[in-house]
Amino acid sequence: MRLLGTGIIALSLFSAAVAAPNPVGKWNGKVQISMPPTPPNATPEQKAMMNKIFDGVKKMVIKLDLKADKTFTVVSPSPDGKPGKPQSGKWAQKGNTVTLTDPKGQPQEFKLSADGKTLTADLKQGAPGGAKITFTRA
Repeated sequence: MRLLGTGIIALSLFSAAVAAPNPVGKWNGKVQISMPPTPPNATPEQKAMMNKIFDGVKKMVIKLDLKADKTFTVVSPSPDGKPGKPQSGKWAQKGNTVTLTDPKGQPQEFKLSADGKTLTADLKQGAPGGAKITFTRA
């Protein structure tokens, strides 16, 4: 009997240790992006505009709300700081992978940290060399 009780306790502890954290809640995201090389024939005005855009992207905070009903809302401001239009979709979790899928069916996978405090994704499209976004709990 004692062996059975010890086994159940060990199994319970093991299950709790391997269960992924729950991502439901509000998150704040920051984009990490490297500025691509400036074209050699770019004018000073073009260089200044590129710098301004990339500085704006680095400063913006993206708001994400993962709801318990497996839907999400995300609001991403423009690089100049103006409020963005809320977008929504569905999310799913498999282990530490959280997949957000927009209404057009486009998925984006995020990795949920073991402590449940960060969601991270590598964004390949739209940025030379890619970009990374990291959400932390709000």
